[in-house]
Amino acid sequence: MNFRSFIALSLGLLAAAGCDLEPPNRSGGGTEGVGLSGMLLLPDGSPAVGARVYAYALNDYRIGLAKAGGTSAGDPVARDSAVSDVHGAFALDRLDPGTYNLEGLRAGDTALGWFTSGVVYDGGKKDLGPISQPP
Repeated sequence: MNFRSFIALSLGLLAAAGCDLEPPNRSGGGTEGVGLSGMLLLPDGSPAVGARVYAYALNDYRIGLAKAGGTSAGDPVARDSAVSDVHGAFALDRLDPGTYNLEGLRAGDTALGWFTSGVVYDGGKKDLGPISQPP
């Protein structure tokens, strides 16, 4: 199974399990100049516009769609989320200091996905730079 087929299957399994792929409801605003940011790129180097980026606490998220913590039903709960802009840039400004796994998803003609694990965030400003999707 190739990576794109895996992502498509994963999105289907999440939907079938009733997992909410929408960003969590939040109140309040972020702090200017603080947050975890980066830029999602497609394999050809172009920006991934409109991708949803989710941050899961390292201890909460386990690869393979298995989840510890979260809601009482065991559904995934993102600690923060954002949508990438026309440059593929995203900013997560509501995270507490900690270690996170980041997941980026974009639906379209082809489902695309990115996964970055073990991102240590100290609560200040941190730019991950470009994050490429595996070919």
